[in-house]
This record gives sequence, C-alpha cells and structure tokens, in this order.
Amino acid sequence: MPLALGASGQRLLFASNLDRETFGIYEVDLATQQLSELVIEHPTQDLYMPRPGLFPDPGVAIRSDFRLTRDDLADAEIWDEEGVTLESAADEDVSEDARWTQAYRRFLARMAIASTRRPLGDPSPLVFDRFTGELVGLRMHGSRLTTMWFRPELAQAQAILERELAGRHVEIREWDKKYETLLVLTHGPSHPGAFGIFHRSKTKFVEFAARTAPARADKAEVPNRSVPFACEGPGGTRLTGTLTFPRAVRDTKAARVPLAVLCPTEPWRPFTPTYSPEVQALARMGLAVARINTRGMWGSGVRNRQGLETGYDTVQSEDLIAALDHLGARFPVNLQRVVIVGEGLGGHLALRAAQVYPDRIRCAVAIEAPISLKAWLARSRWSQTPEALLLRPLFGTDATLEAEPLVRGAPVTRPVCVFAVAGDDVVPASAAHGPGRAFASRVEAAGTPAEFVGLLPDYLRHAPEARAAVFRRIEKFLNVHLYDYLVEVGEGQVVPEP
Repeated sequence: MPLALGASGQRLLFASNLDRETFGIYEVDLATQQLSELVIEHPTQDLYMPRPGLFPDPGVAIRSDFRLTRDDLADAEIWDEEGVTLESAADEDVSEDARWTQAYRRFLARMAIASTRRPLGDPSPLVFDRFTGELVGLRMHGSRLTTMWFRPELAQAQAILERELAGRHVEIREWDKKYETLLVLTHGPSHPGAFGIFHRSKTKFVEFAARTAPARADKAEVPNRSVPFACEGPGGTRLTGTLTFPRAVRDTKAARVPLAVLCPTEPWRPFTPTYSPEVQALARMGLAVARINTRGMWGSGVRNRQGLETGYDTVQSEDLIAALDHLGARFPVNLQRVVIVGEGLGGHLALRAAQVYPDRIRCAVAIEAPISLKAWLARSRWSQTPEALLLRPLFGTDATLEAEPLVRGAPVTRPVCVFAVAGDDVVPASAAHGPGRAFASRVEAAGTPAEFVGLLPDYLRHAPEARAAVFRRIEKFLNVHLYDYLVEVGEGQVVPEP
C-alpha cells in the first residue's frame, strides 16, 4: 500500500505484509528501485490498517436536508430499476411521474452514501514535520494509542507526558520549529479528551480545552475504570479488548457484576481504547462492558483474518465466548448475567450469538440490524466496489448466505430488543425496519419475550436526546430480562421482640 513520498520526493514509503504475518512500513528509492534501510515492523500488530470505506456510517447516510436541482442531476449517474447497470439521469423521464420520483430518491440516497465513504487507507499512520517535510513519527494503534517518534525531542516529550498522564493516550499533534512548544491531545477509555500545551524545557503541561461528558457534570466524580486484556482465541489466534467497570467496582475482590458485550458496528473495524459514550452509558447502568477484537478485524495480522468461510457471525460469536471465559476467570464479572449489544452488522452478530449460545447469553439488543445478510449485501451494492475483495470472505460462502439463519434457522430462545428507524414525514423507514419487526414477532410467537421499538431518524443523526432515549429503553429492557426476580422467599417466621 503506497503511503507517502519522503521529503526529497525520490523515496516512496509503503506498507506491506509480504511474507509476514503483520503489516510493516518500508521505503524504496524510486531512482534505483532498491529498498532503503528503513524497516519498521511489529511481531503481532499491523503498523498499517487498511480502512475499507465500503459502507458508510449509518448516522450520516440518511440526510433529509440533501437537496439537488434538476440541473445538478443532468449528468449524474444512477442505478437502473433492476440495480444492475448505471445510466445517466438525463435518460430518465424528467416528468413528475412515479418513475422519476423513484429515480430521484435513489439518486439522493446514492449521493448521501457516497459523501460519507472513507477512502481506502486513510488516514496514514505516518507523521511528517510540516516545517521540513521529514518523517518524524509513526502512530501505533494497539491496546494503547501512542506514537513511535524518530526525533529525540518528541520521543522525550511523549515519555514524560505518558508518565505524568497515566491512564490517558497522548497524541502530540503540532510543534514549533524548535520542538519546544507542543500541542497535545489527551484522551482515554474513561476520559472524553482535552487539548493542552506542553513546554518541553520547563516540563510544564497546561490544559486549555476539554470535552465534557454529559454523564459527568460533577468533575470530581470518579470515572469508570477501563483495563486492557488479551487472551488466546480458537485456533491459536490472539484476541484483545478493553473491559470497563462501573466506578463502584474498584478492586478484584468486589462482588461480580453483570456484563455487557458491545459488538462492533462493522466486523472488520477493531475497537480502539478510546472514549465511547455508549460504553459509559452501559457502565452507568451498573454493567461491566467488554469491547472485544475478534477474528476478521484488521490490525492483528493475517491469521486473524483467515478461516471465515462459515461467516463472521459464526466465527466472531465463537471468539466472544472464548473471551467471556477469559474475563470470568480473571475479573469480577457475572457470566450468568451477560447481555450482548450491537448496532448495524454488530446487531446481527448480537442476535446470532444469542441464537447459537443461549446458555451463555442472557438477552440481546440489536439496533438497525440486518436480519438477512444476503439481502443486506445485495442492497448495499458491495460487489460494485474494489474494497469488496478485502471484505467478501467475512460473509462466508454463498451457501452460508443462502441459509439465512435468523430467518430460517433455529428460533432465538433468549429475550431480544430490536430497534429500527420507523421514519417520519421526510425520511422513509429504514431497510432494517420491516425485517426487524417481523423477526421480533417470530421470536414472540415462539414464546420468547421480544420487544420491537421504532426509532425516529434523529437517532441516526446522533441527536443526543434521541440516543439517550434509546439507552433509557435499553435500561428498562435489561432491568426486566437481565436479572432473575423469581426468588424463593421460604416459610414465614415470627421473630420475638428483643
């Protein structure tokens, strides 16, 4: 993967995992076509992680304020009615009949989605000095976010700040020509983030702007504690993640607390140990929250991206159970009270895990989850993009997709709560709404508690009030189904007064 040209413009920096388990960073002289002595490698961690931009963030894919004139549409391309080929919008009948209206809506949806796609390989992990153009550092995204600096001044500042700000990730973002005054971003799993100025010669750090968390109006409030973990997964693979405890749990001798497993929205995107409002909301409910990097995710080498013929939902469900066993043996979490939560493809994984492992999962929450991966792949036009070559193995074979386990497989026997956008006067219902409602109805008809909740589009726009309302609904669901209120009181006894 080409990354950047060096300061001279004669040397190309690139990432490769040729004959290696993980991606490293190398340099080639364009004039001589020979590799230079620059070699940066890590035994277990990809130093470069491709960021497939195949599917957009669902929070920005729906844009009711997106408006185009007919002139704007003149030379645009849209999908035809069968969704097979592209044709010019100018070839459509531009009258106000139903066919034009449908084409216009499809075009708006395509444009909204295209505007949110992330280019492959962006952003680069390389850090350059904006004054000299030289390569001065490499961002490292593992269980701890840090930077490998090639300038001693920056390396010294990084070490001091990480020591003094233990528990936070330190990102040196800018500096002056003498590397004396540095702009620093600090953040962490339990810290929303803050900017500060570090004066290197004075060893003085001054914080001047902080992002406040709505749940922490009182700054003296003790934050939820997060710890990284790693364990061996099936087939000798390596699983990593972050476990966040409610702030009331301060030591390993505490009573075991219920556990929420948060699935990734996209199965190829690893969790990074950064601040997450969703994690904090679940922790404030009194749950420990696990974010687990399973097989299929970028960042941990070739082996963790192989052997997915049965589909990511089957493979990653197996990994989640292996990680649960590890967490239960080492942390005060209650493996009899496990809820699995996911949004998008993570919601599909949550439902599948509850279906396959009903003895390990107490209940499941799915938000905007595709029930049929086969239908979702066809609707998402995944095969029309070059990134599909990287991602297609995640979804299994054609026979795996044809099976549609959530539609035709064994019934889900654990309580589920399914959310999907019901739409409003401007935005239509999402593609997940109809199948999600039907799935919840099938589960309930089979005798298992199931709730279906229609969402307003404000949730996908990340409106704070809408997202807070969803988590309040989740809390009510968990209060009923995560705990067991059928307690045997026993025979009554008369206790004499003392």
